[in-house]
Amino acid sequence: MSDLYRRAVEGTLADAPLPPSYMDYVAVERESRRSPKWRAAEQHWREVFDRGYEPVEFYGAGPASRSHEERWVSVGLGAERTEALRAWATSKDFRSFNLDMSLLGIFSTIVFAYLHRVSGARALSIGLPFHNRDRTTRETIGMVQQIYPLQVEVDDGETFASLMSKTMRDLWAARSHAPQGSGNAGDQAVNDVLVNYFPASFPPFGGLPTHAAFVPKGAADGARSLLVQIHDLD
Repeated sequence: MSDLYRRAVEGTLADAPLPPSYMDYVAVERESRRSPKWRAAEQHWREVFDRGYEPVEFYGAGPASRSHEERWVSVGLGAERTEALRAWATSKDFRSFNLDMSLLGIFSTIVFAYLHRVSGARALSIGLPFHNRDRTTRETIGMVQQIYPLQVEVDDGETFASLMSKTMRDLWAARSHAPQGSGNAGDQAVNDVLVNYFPASFPPFGGLPTHAAFVPKGAADGARSLLVQIHDLD
């Protein structure tokens, strides 16, 4: 959009390259479905969905009490806690992951701990959105996001460190078995709680600095009990 804006100002918009066709995306996904990686992913997600999970009732309110009304609560972590989290996410505890994946794992573990604390459930499942694009479809216009379930089992004597180890292991497995279009859950309740980590920093737009802000849509889809959005605005 920034490039198109610049070209419009300069009068060179007609020379702008066309974005990739959505049919190119379809072709990439169709081809990936024939690959050994796709078959391995299918097997992986079949095993994940067969594990079973315990639906969480939030303070006695189950799925039957859902509505399309939503309430958003925003919490700013502040500079000190944010820097501490980033320092931890780049420590030797997360040597196999990049910063964003490490932070996603930390926040997902916090959500798992919260779900266990308020419900007592041990077999827990949350949904994680992935952009569902590869290098050839990165610029394709449209929403092609895919949601994959992340599941852990809370054992007796579980610590935050041991729970995070399980979370990171399952997160790595999810990331490794996420070809385009895979992972569709027949039972969408495995994604009843959704955790979305969003690094919301953007380059200048037309030479001007930018700032991103999340705008709630104002109505829930009724498919989830809880949505946790983590925005890194740096």
